[in-house]
Amino acid sequence: MIEPTPLSGEFLANDDVPETLLPILQRMLNEQGPVIEQTIHQVANWANENESSAIERAIGKVSFTIGDVNASRLTFPYMQWMWQRCYDFYQDLSDTDKQNANNLLSKVVGFEDLLNHPIQTRIKRVNNKMEVVRAN
Repeated sequence: MIEPTPLSGEFLANDDVPETLLPILQRMLNEQGPVIEQTIHQVANWANENESSAIERAIGKVSFTIGDVNASRLTFPYMQWMWQRCYDFYQDLSDTDKQNANNLLSKVVGFEDLLNHPIQTRIKRVNNKMEVVRAN
């Protein structure tokens, strides 16, 4: 990172994604998708139950599965804030670009559903802290 070496090699033609990457994307979605959805719901619930815009660093727990292991961890609103950036980028794509993205995403079961899962309560980052976006 201090002295990066320039990238070498070539990208695949037409921005093709190798088929060997699809199982990795599927596993990532299987493990992270449910956590993202639970976080979105917990942020909305937190905002409905609290008047403050400043949301706490952790607001409960979410369940997750990695391989055959089920467990829970803290719910971090920061995760929603990071997902909102992906979500917004996808939602703002032109029809042609969105169709190109959908052609790839259709190979990863559930990805399109997650990208179209509504975010009821948006959050923003202010001075390195998360805040609920409240209507004025």
